[in-house]
Amino acid sequence: RFDAFLTDRDAVQANDTITERYYRYATPTDELYATRWEGNNKEWFQIPDLDKAKEIKASITVEGWWKLDEPQHVYLVNSAGFKVRALHKTQLGSDNALYFEFLDGTVFRTKRAVLKPGQWQHISLSVTRDYLSMITGKGLDVTCFVDGQSVEVEGGGQGEYKITYMILNQGLKGSMGFLRLWHGARSKEDVVKNRFQSVRLADGSLPKETGLKIVCLSICSTKACRTASPRIKSGQGS
Repeated sequence: RFDAFLTDRDAVQANDTITERYYRYATPTDELYATRWEGNNKEWFQIPDLDKAKEIKASITVEGWWKLDEPQHVYLVNSAGFKVRALHKTQLGSDNALYFEFLDGTVFRTKRAVLKPGQWQHISLSVTRDYLSMITGKGLDVTCFVDGQSVEVEGGGQGEYKITYMILNQGLKGSMGFLRLWHGARSKEDVVKNRFQSVRLADGSLPKETGLKIVCLSICSTKACRTASPRIKSGQGS
């Protein structure tokens, strides 16, 4: 697929510019594959339509597999009111820590370095609105798991989260295996059980044995994703 956009920046037709966008669709598969990123800010994964995410009122979980080639300061997930970034050489936190940003200046970070560049890692972030925020003094509760293990976070604020038009991996030097959005906060047992599984089959259906019916969005080895090699096996790239 090829898209072209004609842009007129100064009302002079003679110097209008054309911007192109190319799409390459890989063969659907029941296995997990990864997309490769070369650290170019002009390259990203774009999810413009998240209407189902707007229905989520109380809590949401975002999870995925990433492999950073090297320590870097980069947004892994970038939406208007929901951002996840890896830290490196910044005053925001420790190198290789994760930093989470939401609306109205609400931020959280992991208390220690949790990223291991050069290795595949599963990251899961659950965010829940605190309806007693006037009493507790915080608007959101955040739970983070890395490779199935709970990691301690710090921070807070009175803001909320908002999932809208989302961009993934802009400027990333590394790979992404999949990204999934769920209704509700996923438990540690849920995260550990499903982190190696492609939730949807190649035809887009849910495997009957999983019993999963609350998927909001799944970007992995389905027709909706069309990702490319290398393959992930038990969290290792090959």
